[in-house]
Amino acid sequence: MNACEIFTITFRRRPILRLIMPVFPRCDAFTGGIIEAPDIRLEEASTLYNVAALHSILGVKERRPDADSMKVACTHFQCAAWALDAINERHCMVGISPDLTTELIRALSMIMTAQAQECIVEKSVLDDRPANITAKLTQYLSQTYENASAELSLPSVIANLPAKYQKDWRRRCQVKGVYYGSLAAYYSGQNEENNKMYGRAIAWFQVAVQRIGEAEKLMKDMKDLAEQPFPVSPGGPLRNNIQHVSSVFQT
Repeated sequence: MNACEIFTITFRRRPILRLIMPVFPRCDAFTGGIIEAPDIRLEEASTLYNVAALHSILGVKERRPDADSMKVACTHFQCAAWALDAINERHCMVGISPDLTTELIRALSMIMTAQAQECIVEKSVLDDRPANITAKLTQYLSQTYENASAELSLPSVIANLPAKYQKDWRRRCQVKGVYYGSLAAYYSGQNEENNKMYGRAIAWFQVAVQRIGEAEKLMKDMKDLAEQPFPVSPGGPLRNNIQHVSSVFQT
């Protein structure tokens, strides 16, 4: 029996399962509180959440020193995003489990998607693809982090996310959004320079310098990535990356 057949049987028998469903205690991912509900949907959602958590951990463990490692990490983050999206598509956990609310799951999915996109951007740079392609990929990545930051700012997310994570996670998404925005501007400038449009190239390079300066300001007073749990792989120390890019842009 394959996975599709198992899911089909499960969904057909869901009304019966709800009647005879034993109650298994679940632990909230952020508060540690015990969640109990005689609902098969909670079991399914919790399993998908654990699948996402596992793939995110495996993705983080990939240090991405070469193309193969980048592909493996990208696949793990994409799988994590799929599992999180599946929770919102198939289940509604509002009022049952605070760590499975629609908005919070969507925010985590955006972060996983952004991490997968980071791997794609890194591969594009490694392969020395045309500057306009890398610029588009990096701009999309920047926008994804900005969307994740906005999602983390929603009242429903703030209400279910412990205070020690709220500001820190939101700020880190903001930093990465601005950081990759600066890289998008830089590669856009390179593209214009390759096309001998030097005036436009200078304008883009100025935007890149401005944005990397904004990223440096946002990084002030922030702890190192290793000191606070954050569901993203740094791909190298973020603070060091920003300082290095800033020094390159200003030379």
